Amino acid sequence: MRGVFDYIFPHRCVNCSKIIHQKEMPLCLVCYANLPFTHWEMDDKNISYELIRKSVAVEKGTSILMYQHGNAVQKLVMANKYFNQPHIGDFMAELAFPVVSKHEYDLILCIPSHPRTLRQRGYNQVERFSEKLSEKMNIKFDKHLLKRTKRRDSQTHRNRSERYDSLANAFHVSEDIQQYENILLLDDVLTSGATLSSCCQSILNKKDLKISVLTMAKVM
Repeated sequence: MRGVFDYIFPHRCVNCSKIIHQKEMPLCLVCYANLPFTHWEMDDKNISYELIRKSVAVEKGTSILMYQHGNAVQKLVMANKYFNQPHIGDFMAELAFPVVSKHEYDLILCIPSHPRTLRQRGYNQVERFSEKLSEKMNIKFDKHLLKRTKRRDSQTHRNRSERYDSLANAFHVSEDIQQYENILLLDDVLTSGATLSSCCQSILNKKDLKISVLTMAKVM
């Protein structure tokens, strides 16, 4: 029965729609080979780090891929975010592992979704990415330490300052954060940096610890 279903609804490349036979792969080999990697290390010498560091004291940061309108990365991110394709989170963790595995952390966190968003969508698109990376790095992932108390409104017509103001006090951090010293915080796409900066500041307000930031992609 499974074979008949696969014949009628074959697994296709997220970018070009070519039929592919590896269910764990979201891209065909050609699209995978042409992915626009940033080739940035997890350090303080790249655009992602510099953007976030303008607002909050993070230790290191990086993004794995370059996100542009219409490119394969945008399609991967959108499929992961809106169409519940968890294998994309696994795929992105595989891409990120060689970069972050060079460093030591005692906890992985991800940007939480607002409860209303979770009810509507049914999942947080960054959790599977975080779980897989946690597994590969043998580091604890805790999805309960951060809560989102303010839902993100459309940021399209806001300038940088307005985006940051709209996210003031948007996150609640559990007291359990006190037991950790070096955190890796994950998200899917870095645009203005407002969400990640707000979340980092909420954590630092609770405890002065080291935070490094990793995103699947950076808007270019």
